[in-house]
Amino acid sequence: MISPDNESKYGILCDHPEYIGRVISIERYASGMLPFIPRGLPVYQSHGICHSKAIIRYINQFIRTSGSDLNPGEIFILCLAAWLHDLGYLNPMSIQDRKKHSEFSVEIIRSDPVILDLIKEEELFILSIIIRLHDTHANLSGIDYEKGDRTPLLAALFRLADSLDLGSDRCPGYVYNQIRDFLDERSRQHWRAHNNIHECTIDYPYIRIFVSDIQDRDFKRTIIPHLEDDCCSSGRILEQYGFVHPVPVYQKTGNIKL
Repeated sequence: MISPDNESKYGILCDHPEYIGRVISIERYASGMLPFIPRGLPVYQSHGICHSKAIIRYINQFIRTSGSDLNPGEIFILCLAAWLHDLGYLNPMSIQDRKKHSEFSVEIIRSDPVILDLIKEEELFILSIIIRLHDTHANLSGIDYEKGDRTPLLAALFRLADSLDLGSDRCPGYVYNQIRDFLDERSRQHWRAHNNIHECTIDYPYIRIFVSDIQDRDFKRTIIPHLEDDCCSSGRILEQYGFVHPVPVYQKTGNIKL
């Protein structure tokens, strides 16, 4: 029996028992590992279970509002990526160099026997590309693919969904109040910027960011450039598959106290 939570997250897969069974197994397995990501103070936001669930929520919003024709196999791979893309943070070396965590994630999924037993080789190949390229600094335009292969589309969509998990739930104010004296200034900027954000939604092509103060200095310095870079790099690929370029929209909402 599928739980109400999984029915909501994986609704499009519910008529495909082979996919739904495997993605739920991956969720359970990854959920046992994600809490053990070492927390280094320079690491700005949480990369735990709630982050994976948020990415799946954004993927669903994109599918629902964009008129996408993603098939169940493609959605399945995107859901796998949501649970597995940050496992590389289990490697303590990623705290010193965040850019390495994507490659560490691929190393984990290609060596873990439980994961390998749940993912077919052709799925693993596409999944590895998506995970390697989800970081803002990776070149989405460099994917080798054959005609009819939509791996670039999946990689672009995943990067967009990953970038949208912004807000105070990933950098809670009550945690910030306890650790701010131990953070460097760049880390403090990120924590304050996230706490300016109330909610993000996809109403494609609009990417709506609801904030307490649109003119907040930390928000303008850290969040806006990063999000617009991801919208730009993802948008170039999405346009090749017939989608309109994503448009970030910043909207004022109620106050959020840090």
